[in-house]
Amino acid sequence: MLSIVFGRIYTLRNQIIHGGATWSGRVNRDQIRDCVAILADLVPVVIEIMMDNPRTLWGAASYPVV
Repeated sequence: MLSIVFGRIYTLRNQIIHGGATWSGRVNRDQIRDCVAILADLVPVVIEIMMDNPRTLWGAASYPVV
């Protein structure tokens, strides 16, 4: 289920980043509101899991400090 949700969030992200949804536009507003509500609940849980397991290898940083 989460795989499907994340896939749809990623699609929405691409639409926003690549111009499919614009500031003050009407396209995807309902989907953006739903996504924000989901991520507002999900991100703190993921951060808590990661903070509770500092020795776990979570993978390399996508954007390391240079």
